[in-house]
This record gives sequence, C-alpha cells and structure tokens, in this order.
Amino acid sequence: MAIEFLKLRDPYGCFSNFWRCSIIWGGQVWPSSEHLYQALKYEGTDNTFSQLIRKAQTPRDAADLGRRGRNIRPDWDNIRVAIMEQVVLEKFVQNEDLRRVLHATGNEEIREVFPGERFWSYADGRGRNELGKVLMRVRDKTYGMPYTQLTLI
Repeated sequence: MAIEFLKLRDPYGCFSNFWRCSIIWGGQVWPSSEHLYQALKYEGTDNTFSQLIRKAQTPRDAADLGRRGRNIRPDWDNIRVAIMEQVVLEKFVQNEDLRRVLHATGNEEIREVFPGERFWSYADGRGRNELGKVLMRVRDKTYGMPYTQLTLI
C-alpha cells in the first residue's frame, strides 16, 4: 500500500515542501523547502529576487513568488529534479524528527496526491510523482544515518 500525502495536517504532511522547518543553505536559514526550492530557480540570475522569496511569509507566498519571476536560470528545466533532491535531502538530514517519519515508511511507495499536478504529484495515477520519487531516494540515502549526525553546508 502506498503512503500518500497532500495536506499538512495529514499523517505524512511533513513530506510536503510547504511544511515549515528550518533548512540552512548557503549560510542562511530558509523557512521551508518550498522557499529554498523556489529561490534556487533564480540562483545566479536574480539574487535579489531569491532573497525576496526567502523572506516570504509563508511557503504558499514563496511558491507564488517563485512562479512569477522572470529571470529563471536557463538550465532550470534540466536540473529542477536534481535541485529538488538536494533541497529535500537537506530538509531530512537537518531535521531529525522528520527523518524518523520518513524512515518509518519502510519500503512503501510515497506519493504526493495533489490534483492536477502531473509532474511532481501522482495526481490520481496520471502524474509522474517526481516528488514521491525524490522522497524515496532521500529515504534510501539517509537510511542508517545516525539521528545525531549534523550536516555541514
């Protein structure tokens, strides 16, 4: 049976990029993986806009800003999954409580079930479930990692 998530209040809501948890990246604290992911779209092209995204009040605000920017990195479509994996890896390495939840899923398939989102989500079997695949790879990479390990960025 697959593990599915959508809303933050769901049992696996912490798998969402909208889950608030601090991530240290580039010497700065980011309020969520959504903030960081959206800002990285503009890395090297519009660092002022990246900082605006970092300071967004909510992950939803960060997502909205990230989708409205004009100077997205030219290689973004080719690297977005790899960037997402780096961001999600840091989220779970730096937040031990979340890593425990991820590891508790065992070998189950993980699916984001956001209706209409066909790239990142499972979308009722019509989507690629790229976020779920990222989560499963991060689970595999961090399995066996001591829960007291710290990350140096």
